[in-house]
Amino acid sequence: MIRFADFRSEGLSGAALKNIAVLAMIIDHTAHSLSIRVVSRAVFYMTDRGLQLYYLMRGFGRMTFPVMLFFLVEGFFYTHSRKKHLLYLLTFSLVSQIPFMLALDHPGDYTLNIFFELSAHFLMLICTDYLIRKINTVQKPSRYSKSILITIICMIMAGLFSLLLILLKTDYSWGGVSAAMLMYILRFPSFNTPECENSTGNIRSAASEKTARPEIHTVRKIVTALACTVCLSLFMIIEYNSFTYIPFMLIPLILLIMYNGKKGRQIKFLYYTAYPVHLIIIYLLRRILFGV
Repeated sequence: MIRFADFRSEGLSGAALKNIAVLAMIIDHTAHSLSIRVVSRAVFYMTDRGLQLYYLMRGFGRMTFPVMLFFLVEGFFYTHSRKKHLLYLLTFSLVSQIPFMLALDHPGDYTLNIFFELSAHFLMLICTDYLIRKINTVQKPSRYSKSILITIICMIMAGLFSLLLILLKTDYSWGGVSAAMLMYILRFPSFNTPECENSTGNIRSAASEKTARPEIHTVRKIVTALACTVCLSLFMIIEYNSFTYIPFMLIPLILLIMYNGKKGRQIKFLYYTAYPVHLIIIYLLRRILFGV
């Protein structure tokens, strides 16, 4: 008989998923960078096969953000210092902005890189988590009243940060906010177990749940992955009025379901530096090969 524990012992580690996401990001940004600057002089994009390859490369890149967002929420519950993690995100947001503008921005149309968006998501989770925990410390409402208060808090925070990211014209704006908040709600172990907090305010009961109740962890993982990809898919359909990249969203869904809960061998700093470094390389290659 197949057990949940057996299923979780296989699959993909966090390191493997992040490596795949980084590769997809590089492929996506390569196609994007060439298309916005070289399309007028590159015969490659003027052919049917070239256009098909372009959409294939961009579609494959659609898997990067769901994986990044999934681990952002996952890391929110396990990081030793949420303030330090937010500082990392903000630092690389600033470091990456100039390479981002050089490699990917349309001429005269400057936007913020994805690290700014992830920073906003993480800040939203910090604020939401703080307000929710205040409910337990300030007063002890009934379970029904607490559920209503939690729902109101989540809706208000999601609305405020959605408005902020819409004004900032980020890539996923309200879609990313909705996905992050929904994953946070699904990921939160329990609002009724104060012992789930350790001295730093982070959640640790989820770690023991993986071993004590693996079936619950597996179901929650599947539902969380599904919620993330559905939210982002709806965003792309509504905002861009297109189903072009929707089939590609099955890739991150499958990959996240295959996540076995293990970190794997990874260098955290490498995943941060990979973003600005690959943008600089893409920009330099484009300048050398096409002069633009």
